[in-house]
Amino acid sequence: MSENAERNLRLFQELLTCAHNVYFWTYDSHLANTYTNCPDSAVLSPLFLGNEEQTRPLLPLGEKNRPAVLEDSLGLLWIADYEKDTVGALLYIHVIGPVFIEDFSERTLENALRSMDIPAGRRQPILRVLEALPVIPVTRFYEYGIMLHYCICGERIAFSDLQYPESHKNMKKGNASQPESHGTWAMEQELLRLIEEGNPDYRKKAGKLVTGGNVANLGRGDSIRQVKNITIIFTALCTRAAIRGGLSPEVAYTLSDKYIIGIESCSTLSEVAETNDAMQEDFVNRVHQCKLKQYSVPIQNCCNYIQLHIGDRNSIPDLARQTGYSENYLSRKFRKEMGITLTEYVTGQRIGAAREMLISGTEEIQDICTRLGFGSQSYFGEVFRKYTKMSPSEYRAKWREAGTIQKE
Repeated sequence: MSENAERNLRLFQELLTCAHNVYFWTYDSHLANTYTNCPDSAVLSPLFLGNEEQTRPLLPLGEKNRPAVLEDSLGLLWIADYEKDTVGALLYIHVIGPVFIEDFSERTLENALRSMDIPAGRRQPILRVLEALPVIPVTRFYEYGIMLHYCICGERIAFSDLQYPESHKNMKKGNASQPESHGTWAMEQELLRLIEEGNPDYRKKAGKLVTGGNVANLGRGDSIRQVKNITIIFTALCTRAAIRGGLSPEVAYTLSDKYIIGIESCSTLSEVAETNDAMQEDFVNRVHQCKLKQYSVPIQNCCNYIQLHIGDRNSIPDLARQTGYSENYLSRKFRKEMGITLTEYVTGQRIGAAREMLISGTEEIQDICTRLGFGSQSYFGEVFRKYTKMSPSEYRAKWREAGTIQKE
């Protein structure tokens, strides 16, 4: 180990223990343990090295020179990073963990140990060690992995740079026994502000934000379900921020549907992180492009009027009177500046409002139809399906299944 890396890692270990009781391990290129500060290494090391599915990809992952996130069937998380010599040969694997990202009952852990065919006489000593391990929000643990990498390589990386084994499967576990408190408000609001601004320096500024606090248990003991639900909820917030930034609701909600379906199809935490990154980048770029367009004051006033009177008829003659233009001139000017017809814009705004009501409210579909000025529920359903490829009831059911917090 180089003198510089050794000094950095020693400081890193001390800083870790100031916040959480996170253990530090060093293995050589043959996976022989050369150092640990864990007093219960005889119990915990076999859980790490004894898991063939976990250790088999450990060395190949080192080829990318990025930290690897590993999870076992007990729900324990570890992060491993790689120290190499000047020609790229592996010297050491440095590991932090294990930690839990959710708090599990003793019975849940005991059942998990039993499923691993661990004899009853050995389960109680292991349980005592597991119960003393820290419970850390997943984003905080990932931040520790990012800091570990900086101590080893002097390189700054982001969450999306973390690696996960291709075979990484997140095991279903029992319910968390305690809810966690929200503590990421400031970071979340800053991210949403950057999206609303369509800030071209979004990636640079977002990379400097620091998360804090815990997030409630949204996954019922399933780590990937937890992260999916958090990402789906954040996608909904980004959608609204983009609309406030000037992106049309019909475009914003179409993007929202696309990314939520994409999140649901992910099978690893890495895929969820990549989809989340692409979603934010897409919204920022689209809002930025909207702000580059220069709409005339009458057309902007027309759009504002439509949004404020979304349930009114908003016919072309009515809108022409609001702008002071003739009907033909308004229609031509609107299409030239906005790229769509007035009728298409009004309908798109109504469908955007309908999506909002279906997601966030409990109103009957017939009441939503009436409030938004659709002539009949059948016509509303026909138009809604044209925009979303599903009926209003199917859309609401999809959101309730994918985007709401699961009840205990």
